[in-house]
Amino acid sequence: MASAVVDGGARLFTSGTDNMVREWDAATGELIGIPWAGRAVEVLARADGSMLFATGSSEGDISLYK
Repeated sequence: MASAVVDGGARLFTSGTDNMVREWDAATGELIGIPWAGRAVEVLARADGSMLFATGSSEGDISLYK
């Protein structure tokens, strides 16, 4: 699990045994958007407020998302 602040709101990012990454609103517990493929997730927040997501697969691939 990873956490970040997006547009002033807390977000949680989870990955599970189904190899899918999910974004959640930490205040409401609601799922945001649709899950995407990834085994592990890291979230990096930048000084300008934008974020960079990194996910890893069981094959050893790493994907970056903005």
